[in-house]
Amino acid sequence: MKTPLTRLLLVPAALAAMAFGAQAASVPELVAQSYQILSTRQGSASPIAQGEFSAARGVAIIDITKGGLVFGGIGGDGVVLVKIKSGLSGMVGMESWSAPVPIGFSGGSFGAQIGGSKTQAIVILLSDNAVRRFTNPGKIGWSASAGGTAGADSKAEKEGGLLSDVDVKIYQSTEGLYGGAVFGGASLSINDKAIAESYGPGKFVRDILEGKVATPAYTESLVSLLNGKR
Repeated sequence: MKTPLTRLLLVPAALAAMAFGAQAASVPELVAQSYQILSTRQGSASPIAQGEFSAARGVAIIDITKGGLVFGGIGGDGVVLVKIKSGLSGMVGMESWSAPVPIGFSGGSFGAQIGGSKTQAIVILLSDNAVRRFTNPGKIGWSASAGGTAGADSKAEKEGGLLSDVDVKIYQSTEGLYGGAVFGGASLSINDKAIAESYGPGKFVRDILEGKVATPAYTESLVSLLNGKR
């Protein structure tokens, strides 16, 4: 018979398992999830302007589940697509969206500020720094100003290397913007297993970023949305 203390101690392990399970989704499943999130926003009364996607260096579409704030039981997943050179080498302006990079999230304060059990967001990556943060595992440094109106980095943001409103804009899946504080303390992981299963053994994030992985046919609807077609 489990005592209350035993049950309490089991909660963190269960939440960690939930986060791990979320990351186990296949790339096609993550693409379908991301399409639904972006489609909801673009079909709303306040869609993200196409100019945002045109100016972006990449986009991350994420779905986070709040499992229990006491233990930081936050887990989730999503995809990152980045702009890569296409066509003839060196052709100016010839860019296309990469194959999706499957990512996982854990920790942080997702949902704490908005009170819900789910946080669905579209993160517009406006700089190469933002792309690096979202395609490399580890903690993501967010400034509280991230996601707000674009402007110059503060001295603290520059010296601390924090992502700010210069680097990212964080849209809710329905309407409005999130502030960077919602994502404070989060850690990102790359789902290497899903990459190998979808793109073949020996394929890694670097191959996707260098345009060495063909964009799968099942991303067509998502890419069309990113290109302003519905």
